[in-house]
Amino acid sequence: TSLRPVPRSAIEVVQANNAAFSAMDVEAMLELFAPDAEMVDQRRVSMGTFTGHDELRAYYLSIFHSAAQLRETLEVIAERDGVVAASCELWGRLSGDTAGSGLTIPYALVV
Repeated sequence: TSLRPVPRSAIEVVQANNAAFSAMDVEAMLELFAPDAEMVDQRRVSMGTFTGHDELRAYYLSIFHSAAQLRETLEVIAERDGVVAASCELWGRLSGDTAGSGLTIPYALVV
């Protein structure tokens, strides 16, 4: 008998991704993404669009390698038909920053 993964709600997937991101665990994040997943960075200073596990791995590892610590708080605002909207706040400390208190970046997320 083969084991099948337990289906997760869209909110549970977003929350699991949030936990993996805060733990800087790119492989746990990628387990939650479809093989052809696309991430579009729409910030004012955008890093672009990333498609598929290889590009997503490189994108997230570039963030993780720049940070000594990360913590993303996430509040789900709405969910409909598998689309989740969340209000987020990222706190991080850059690698090598031993004296600073880190920085906080608020943003929205639609998955």
